[in-house]
Amino acid sequence: MHSEQANREKGFLMKIKYVILEREDLVRHELENMLWIHKVFECAGEFSDIIKASDFIEENRVDVVFADYATGDARHSGDASFMCNFWAQRFPDMMTILYSRDQMDVYTALRQGCFDFFTIPVNPEELLRVVNRIRYQFELLQYKVQSRNRILLIKTKTGYQLIERDSILFVERMNRKNRLITANGEEIILANYTMDELENLLSVCGFYRCYQSFIVNLEKVTSIHVNGEKKVYTLQFDGYDGEIILSREKYAHILDVLKEKYAKVSL
Repeated sequence: MHSEQANREKGFLMKIKYVILEREDLVRHELENMLWIHKVFECAGEFSDIIKASDFIEENRVDVVFADYATGDARHSGDASFMCNFWAQRFPDMMTILYSRDQMDVYTALRQGCFDFFTIPVNPEELLRVVNRIRYQFELLQYKVQSRNRILLIKTKTGYQLIERDSILFVERMNRKNRLITANGEEIILANYTMDELENLLSVCGFYRCYQSFIVNLEKVTSIHVNGEKKVYTLQFDGYDGEIILSREKYAHILDVLKEKYAKVSL
């Protein structure tokens, strides 16, 4: 089972992780450089062998596979179409993009469950069309996942509790305890999760680890305060008088996240 498939919903915080399956270094590097221009992508791995690529996909979160149509498994179809069909069934949320020098391969590729297809040498306009489709599909998936996670089942010290996601402000690690703070001021002591475990559980619902001891609900952030002299960054929340410290390393990242989510135009 895909070990991180359940975490693919890290929503708008997550970049689109891709794998390239290609035997020729020149083609692989050209494609990687062209994808790098689109800042939403992150290369998770590069492979020349389809079996090794498949093993990697089994154990790691992968959103998109870019594969040379001719890079196949001789035990089956001899091209990538067999694995494309297999991946489409095993990982229905993962998009497989096949490419070839022969335009005639497109029919077989699409019939085998390929999400999209393009020819090489890579045409930037054609790749942009594919990228836009990937981004749309990825964002749609994030929306579906977040919609499913409106109510969270949280393990507490006394059992389990159902909590509306939108009522949570943040989780804080303090005095060896994890406390969850809600918008109405309620404090809930959680079970013995580590912060890493909580980060994995909550990030699928739009939460963000802004500091070693804080995981915040970005939907509830109203402002970011910057004290230039002391180089201190803090987050403010609606209906909460206190502030949450933000690490310097996370400051730039969280700004990018919020701009991507809300502000298409910065004033």
